[in-house]
Amino acid sequence: MADLRCPRCAYDLSWMPGQWTTSCPVEGRCTECGLTFEWPILMNPSLVAPTWFCEHPLRRPRYGVWRTFARVLRPNPFWTSVPIEVPVKLLPLSLGLAGCLLVSYLLVGLMVVQDEVGLPPRLLYLEQALLDPLLPMRAEWFFGRFSRELLAMLLAWISMPLVFMVLPISISRARVSTRQLLRPVTYSGVALPMFVAVFWVAVIFNDAPGQAMPNLWIDMYVVRIWAHWLVLLWLGVFWWRACAYLRLDHPRWIALAMTTIAFLVGLVAISMHLLR
Repeated sequence: MADLRCPRCAYDLSWMPGQWTTSCPVEGRCTECGLTFEWPILMNPSLVAPTWFCEHPLRRPRYGVWRTFARVLRPNPFWTSVPIEVPVKLLPLSLGLAGCLLVSYLLVGLMVVQDEVGLPPRLLYLEQALLDPLLPMRAEWFFGRFSRELLAMLLAWISMPLVFMVLPISISRARVSTRQLLRPVTYSGVALPMFVAVFWVAVIFNDAPGQAMPNLWIDMYVVRIWAHWLVLLWLGVFWWRACAYLRLDHPRWIALAMTTIAFLVGLVAISMHLLR
């Protein structure tokens, strides 16, 4: 039997079954945050946990991490498939987030290598891709300047859960626990390699052969705008469905507030760098 705690606020509900005298109710309600749930699912979440889910109660922690994070790219089917009653597992979440950061780092390194050699990146350049983003002269390279864009997106990604934590509807009223919040925060890390990939693809299609350098810089400005807007739009949809998964009131407006503030944070970060 699983630990009888509220899936949203982690309030201890183990005392409730002792109050049952005549029958065992199917539905329950948390006396702390007001969340309604089903007792059979809370007692045995493996009944409804998807088989592909890396946080499945009966599977090894590393099982299906990549498959689960790949499904996050489609936020609506993902969050509608994951019941809130399934307990949060920190190990697969940590492995998945570490993988997202590593993939982002490798993609940035391969972009730098591609700019240096003028050829499509190959596995031969993997060692150089690991070192180039750390070198002091990386800012002098064309794709090395991309690090400021990634930093802005990183700040925007971090700011969204921080905004969520200060919203009265999420903490004061719904009392979302920190452990439960870690699930959407970690899965939203898919936005980082997605941003690098979108930026890279946009550069490939924008950088036509024989293009003059002044036009190239204008096109790169357009690339930055599109890359940021596409990923921010995805983050907005992701948090909208995540708030619906947490069964919060007005999830769409919560996600809109989070996305707006995240956009402003990224915009300020880039503006401060350009004014230096």
